[in-house]
Amino acid sequence: MEARGSQIVEDMREAPLLDVLRALQSDAGHLARESLESLSRSKLISLDRIYGIAASYPEFRFDDEEEGRRPPREEAPLPAFATVAEGEVHRRMLAPGPLTSRYGKEATSLGRYRELGGMSAIARIEDGMKPEQVLSEVLLGDLTRRHGTWQRVATYAWDRVIVANNQTGDPLAGQVSALLEQDPYAFAEGIYLAAYATGAREGYLFLGPRYAHLSEPLTAAAADMKLFSKIDFELEVIIGPGILVSSEDSVPLAAMHGERPVPASEGKFSEKVWSKPVLVENAGLFTVLAAVLGTRERVNNRLYQVTGDVREAGVIEAPAETTVSELIGEAGSHGRPQVLVGGLSGTFVSGDGLERPVSDYERSDNPRWRTLHVLAAEDDALEMAAAGAAYNARNLCGYCIPCRIGSVRMAELLAAPGHDLETLAETAAMLEKCGLCNVGKGAGALVRSAIEMRA
Repeated sequence: MEARGSQIVEDMREAPLLDVLRALQSDAGHLARESLESLSRSKLISLDRIYGIAASYPEFRFDDEEEGRRPPREEAPLPAFATVAEGEVHRRMLAPGPLTSRYGKEATSLGRYRELGGMSAIARIEDGMKPEQVLSEVLLGDLTRRHGTWQRVATYAWDRVIVANNQTGDPLAGQVSALLEQDPYAFAEGIYLAAYATGAREGYLFLGPRYAHLSEPLTAAAADMKLFSKIDFELEVIIGPGILVSSEDSVPLAAMHGERPVPASEGKFSEKVWSKPVLVENAGLFTVLAAVLGTRERVNNRLYQVTGDVREAGVIEAPAETTVSELIGEAGSHGRPQVLVGGLSGTFVSGDGLERPVSDYERSDNPRWRTLHVLAAEDDALEMAAAGAAYNARNLCGYCIPCRIGSVRMAELLAAPGHDLETLAETAAMLEKCGLCNVGKGAGALVRSAIEMRA
């Protein structure tokens, strides 16, 4: 066993730490101590640090002796409002548009993609469109909130990297993953356009474990795109940690650096990975880029998932400025109900809040903030928040003190009879204000807004 593990480590000397750990576990069924010691010597990383990193990923298992030292993990059930993720709701298209025009049409080969109107944007490059012109389409439009990052990365003279993060962290948000499944070549076309615009030579797509089956078709789509477009760019698909905070940009970058997959403070990993300038965007944005350049029209659509007390749950493609009431109305909701916007780290809204765009409630440009769950008349927002808080307390990373203490304290207060709403509101406000990442802050907002629904 030791010789086999040492050989794997030697053969993967230049590979990222996460890839080596997965190879070792795949071979032996667990991470043997002898293999980790060999890895420690090879990469000059302390054994304690390797154990700390591996223990942050739920997928890894150790020798029986080491497993016995790990603290028992008490699983919290997924809240009922989030269990729709276990069905097919994120594959049910209610209102299609330019991004989803090939939905359900089996656009899973390059030939079929072209038959259905794909590759129009790459054709513009073949007709002489310059990288700076593609970049201008991004900088002058509503495609991204990170105009400065695109411009900064494009100005560097050395190797640049693009990271597409398709991890939402929230099991409720699967709408963009379903789009990648239905239309993988649109994503591939979009990320190759981004590479052309910025001069990037390498890219990485992070998928959550739930969508690991998309790795093969997306890798094939990227390979076809490279041959057809002649753009010098390589895309690698990586299966990420699949944790609640995976939507944070710093989490995939930390994994690439071989560090614990936890959110980072402002500035860390935000500009470079492996000393190379890096552009991080959610994976859905690249599909939008392909549509913008392919149709030559202003396309600022996003995908929203609507569930709960509606006539038909599913996915709606709509402009980014669409209001909550317009979206739930499209799904068949009547009256002016309470709505949870943003899932497990979301906000309960009602009344005038329904007339605000969903973008007002988004904490970052990630699909996890574009889920809407309509409450039925018998639903109680505080009871839903209690279930969400219990799940968050068990699944947030606990890296920062506000989350490590605040999330657990909120769950305890909500589980106690006769809720102490004053203390609960103070704790939720503290977490929303002081949490390190948007997911932790949202966990506070979930409880804070539920209390406000009682007022």
